[in-house]
Amino acid sequence: MNFSLRRHMRPRRFFARREAKTILTRSLLGFDINMPPDGLMKKPVRLLYHRCCNSELIAVAGGTSGLGRAIIDALKSDGSYEVLVLSRRDNKIRVLNANNYSDVDQLQTLLDRNGIQAVISIFSGPLGSPGEPKLIEAAEHSSTTKRFIPSLFSGLPFTDEHSNNPFLASHVAEFAVIHPGIFMDYYVPLPTHVAVLPITVSLSAKYAAIPGSGNVPVSFRHTSSTGKYPSRLLAKPPGTWQKRYFILEDNRTWNVVVALAEKHMRVKFEVVYDSLEKTNMGEISQIPGIEVLYESFGGGGEARRFMMGWLAGYAQWMEKGHFWYQQGPLLSKEFNDVIEKLTFKKVWEIAGNESFVLRAT
Repeated sequence: MNFSLRRHMRPRRFFARREAKTILTRSLLGFDINMPPDGLMKKPVRLLYHRCCNSELIAVAGGTSGLGRAIIDALKSDGSYEVLVLSRRDNKIRVLNANNYSDVDQLQTLLDRNGIQAVISIFSGPLGSPGEPKLIEAAEHSSTTKRFIPSLFSGLPFTDEHSNNPFLASHVAEFAVIHPGIFMDYYVPLPTHVAVLPITVSLSAKYAAIPGSGNVPVSFRHTSSTGKYPSRLLAKPPGTWQKRYFILEDNRTWNVVVALAEKHMRVKFEVVYDSLEKTNMGEISQIPGIEVLYESFGGGGEARRFMMGWLAGYAQWMEKGHFWYQQGPLLSKEFNDVIEKLTFKKVWEIAGNESFVLRAT
């Protein structure tokens, strides 16, 4: 496999508070979106070209960084799609612009005039962000848009009543929610599009606050391969999508994740274990660097209490096995012959070959 993380990704060491907030919600809850103020696509010749060449036109709401950027890179590499990005920020990958996500008519016009056949939503923000339902409504009324992948790229498999599934089912002809596991990017020192946050394990601090026993498997995947699965999903014939899919590239316990880091980095981590009794009280051990998460939610005692309770809840769910995918359908299984899984063993080998391990120690 011609796989070069150095070539396709930018190393990133420092991240703004806003990005830390975005990446946290993306990894745990699943949610990135932006848009400048002027109107529709400025190069209609692009649409004519891709119609004659039978390329499918995909709009990605957000996607200028993080998981969204990984998805865009994969769609472009596939060669079967023209990717048009909805973004508020002025950046080199912007193609489509809209004033805001509150105007359904404007969004519908944008989708129709550009011949958008499918929308992938990469919203950041709290669950139930008002932008996505408006985009879903626009897709419903669009004469060209028939498919929708919502922004709930969550490691935790939410039930339908805690997601937009009922709303999607009543507004979009075909949709699929994707659950891609926990970011492996946090736990191996490789370049990545996402901000590396100290969730359970901090490589930079050589510290781990493990929920429970640390012996319950958790499902992981690396974002560089995760972006390839929506590309394959879009290639499936109309009417064949399931309502929910999972991506599983490696099941590892937290004890093993730490052991692998210690082995390859040749250092000893400080490890503490947070019991269920402790997390039931809304408390977790403080990982060095966790302050960036408090600051991303405004800082101060209130933000700290909010984040502690949130992370304590996720620690409980991890120990109870809710992040261990034992259900299906698995995109990683369906496309196993065309997408090589990136296991912890594989990415640590890449990190060692690229000398990123030495830089992390």
